[in-house]
Amino acid sequence: MWNGKVIMFSAVNSSFRRVAVAALAGFGLGMAGLATAAPASAMSATDCTLYFDRLCLYTGTGFSGGGLVLTEIGGARSSCRALPGRMNDQTSSIINNSGRSITFFARGDCTDAVWALGPGQSVAELPAFANKTISAVIVR
Repeated sequence: MWNGKVIMFSAVNSSFRRVAVAALAGFGLGMAGLATAAPASAMSATDCTLYFDRLCLYTGTGFSGGGLVLTEIGGARSSCRALPGRMNDQTSSIINNSGRSITFFARGDCTDAVWALGPGQSVAELPAFANKTISAVIVR
């Protein structure tokens, strides 16, 4: 069972707002129980790679724009988990700073695999066939 956090952040005139979902049962990415955190500075690729066991999804290429951070995923092996609506079909770059492989899917039910990243891999710009198509993930 995954007991990490889901942190969503969005760009608003160079400042970011973070929304955290803590201790979701079974790596859930549901929207129930959302809590708004204080405004924070922009999360860069460096911020994601400073801490192990994170999966960072960005709406822009080059690890920019708003996005989603899944923390403490290193020990998790999950079933299919759909991305929150705000991130559905919005991912353009990804950092997998964990010890697990991640498979990304175009459908929320984890059918139609479009991309995969091994432990410690990243992609600064998803190719056209995968860009802005990701709807769900499985941590392996």
